[in-house]
Amino acid sequence: MYDVAAQAGVSIATVSRALRLPDSVRPETRRRVTAAARALRYVPSGNARGLAQRRTGVLGVWFLADDLDPARDRSADTLYWDEIIHGIQRASWDRGYAALIAATCPAQAGELAYDVAGRVDALAVLAHDVPAEELAVIAHRVPVVTVAARPAVSGVDNVRIANSTGIRLLIEHAVQVHGHRRAVFIGGPPNSVDAAERFTAFQRWWSEAGCGVPATPFYSGDFTARSGVLAAEALLSTATLPDLVMCANDQMAIGLLSRLRRAGITVPGDVAVTGFDGLEYGAHTDPALTTVLQPLRAIGRVAVELLVARLAGGVDTTTSRMLPVDLVVRESCGCVQLPLINGSDWSARSTTSRSANR
Repeated sequence: MYDVAAQAGVSIATVSRALRLPDSVRPETRRRVTAAARALRYVPSGNARGLAQRRTGVLGVWFLADDLDPARDRSADTLYWDEIIHGIQRASWDRGYAALIAATCPAQAGELAYDVAGRVDALAVLAHDVPAEELAVIAHRVPVVTVAARPAVSGVDNVRIANSTGIRLLIEHAVQVHGHRRAVFIGGPPNSVDAAERFTAFQRWWSEAGCGVPATPFYSGDFTARSGVLAAEALLSTATLPDLVMCANDQMAIGLLSRLRRAGITVPGDVAVTGFDGLEYGAHTDPALTTVLQPLRAIGRVAVELLVARLAGGVDTTTSRMLPVDLVVRESCGCVQLPLINGSDWSARSTTSRSANR
């Protein structure tokens, strides 16, 4: 570092800031420091820094990836978790941390979680269901934040999204704009907090709309496109199609759309379909998918903010942050997309749906 500082004509502290927090120094200074480090083949030692500061400078991201199982649909959860992890990586970088990402299948979950916790300053846990006793042990070692899970352990922070609000927005649009009265719900896995909250919200808001409410989802999938295909096959075996199929996530809705199209069922002409997540892929399906937009990258950013706050000290209470959602209206519910004048977004115009026309 002394050599780099001398060659760049800056102080040791400036070298440290330029390499650890690039945005904290002027661009020209950063370029001089980077050029000097490259010429001298200098790479900062994380181990040395960790010994001096008693910190690793690394935030861990641990998530259960069922798609590591070769018997499972390899698209499972990938699109959803990828967006959240991107948000974690960016927020970590902005705060001078590296992100260590570790994925494991459920059978090896506990073993890897403890290993990762021993290598990082704090840990973000991305999983639908993690045993409280394991979280308590890990949280005793490092700060922990969970995503898409119920707050279960004192001192373990949590980031969630407004599932009930999202379902309410979908149902209000379906009833008030398109006149739908008969709907079925395609649910998610039993260990998913999000899936449970979305179905409970479906029951509540569909009942408040004055419609009949089922006691259970029409079909419960595993959040993959393949389970959406299976849900569609179950739907095709019924005598009468509903007005609306609400899916607990986008990937199942995408699989369902594909299977219905192959069967000659038109969406939204014969049945309307909605999703939940706001994945970019849903904008390119045929028809484009009406959905609830989660702020996925913001979830990652907030998770990092909570971890960094705990590392800074002074946090005595368990924090649970619930982030807002937005309704994204596209063609699969019976609307026609119209580009805004500035071309930066989409608005929607309702068409006369078969339900409203009866």
